[in-house]
Amino acid sequence: MDKLSIIEIWLRKAFIQHKCLNEIYIIGSILSNPYSNANDVDVIQIISFFEGSEMAGYIENLNAIKNDFYKDFLKPLHITTFTQNELTDFDQFISLNIHLKII
Repeated sequence: MDKLSIIEIWLRKAFIQHKCLNEIYIIGSILSNPYSNANDVDVIQIISFFEGSEMAGYIENLNAIKNDFYKDFLKPLHITTFTQNELTDFDQFISLNIHLKII
C-alpha cells in the first residue's frame, strides 16, 4: 500500500466520527509528487454546525488530529475549513486546485 493510501485511511478514521463534517478532500503537492518530496499534507473540509453542536470541541479535536498526524507521518497537516454558507468560496478554491482526491 502506498503512503497516500495510508494517509487516506488514517484521515478517514480520524474524521469519520464528526457529525459536523460534510466533505473532506486532500489537495496539493502530495497528490502530484512523491511523498518524500511533499512538505505537508493539505486538507479541505466542509462543515456545518447545528444548534447544540460544539464548535469549540471540534476545533480542539482538530488540533489533536493535527498533532497525531505529525507524530505518525512527520509532516504537518494543514486544514482549510469552509462552512455550508461558504460553498461559493469553496467551489472557487477547488477550481484553482487541479489535483483533488476525495476521501
